[in-house]
Amino acid sequence: MKTKHFLICALALGVIALAACATPPPTPTPAPTPVPPTATPVPPKKVLLLARETSESMELMLTKEVGVMKSTLEKAGFTVVVASVSGQLISGGTATLKPDMKLADVKVEDYAGFIVPCMASYEFAPATVEIVKKAATLGKPIAAQVSGVFFLAKAGVLDGRQFAQSTGYENYVPNKGIYKGEGVVQDGNIVTSGSCPQMARAGRGQDGTTELTQKFIALLASAR
Repeated sequence: MKTKHFLICALALGVIALAACATPPPTPTPAPTPVPPTATPVPPKKVLLLARETSESMELMLTKEVGVMKSTLEKAGFTVVVASVSGQLISGGTATLKPDMKLADVKVEDYAGFIVPCMASYEFAPATVEIVKKAATLGKPIAAQVSGVFFLAKAGVLDGRQFAQSTGYENYVPNKGIYKGEGVVQDGNIVTSGSCPQMARAGRGQDGTTELTQKFIALLASAR
């Protein structure tokens, strides 16, 4: 009788042990998903080209100056946005340029830098002066060539700075800057050129378009 009772108890204990083994282990709590750090804002890669709508040599300047500036900047990875007074198509001979916007609609904060070509033009736009002035206040890189340099002077950004201008025209620059000749001159985040395609064609110095644009790109890169 005792043996039978012992066997029954042992069998019961065995069943309990098997049931305990069959119980699934507790599900582990998943580790919390790491939150990625906040990305640092990427500076804008847009450059504003301030165009004019009249010129003594529009076809030449659209092809050899504006076209060179635009393509060089684009090859360096920048988006070039063109602004003019009316925003209407600019043309000369077989060359054309379609502005993306009017000067009045420009938001200076949207652009990494600003470039003012000569375009062999005496057209004066007060809006361009205001854009240049604000860009300088924000520390944006600015480039200008020959007649484009006058906008920088009018905005007061050449005061106390070295600048380039075509020989004979430096006295017409209304500023307190330091004239350094016709070549490409950089002073801080301002770069200027005193010779354009029209000047070069007339035998008045070497066209500074490519060198000016390359120095401007270097400024843009260092400002990021």
